[in-house]
Amino acid sequence: MSRRNKVQENLFNLVLEIDDICTKYDVEYYLAGGTALGTVRNHRFLPWDDDVDLAIPVNQIEKAK
Repeated sequence: MSRRNKVQENLFNLVLEIDDICTKYDVEYYLAGGTALGTVRNHRFLPWDDDVDLAIPVNQIEKAK
């Protein structure tokens, strides 16, 4: 049985795409909020989480546009 539900599976795939784009354009980003908490504490999404929290430092915003 998967440890992620369908929403979380789609979010995970979205984060992979965002990571590819940020890597290509050398944009720093960080997991934040419940996404970071779940990653550190649970090594996965929190069971009730249905979103992804990402942060981009202010000095990276122009590269992210």
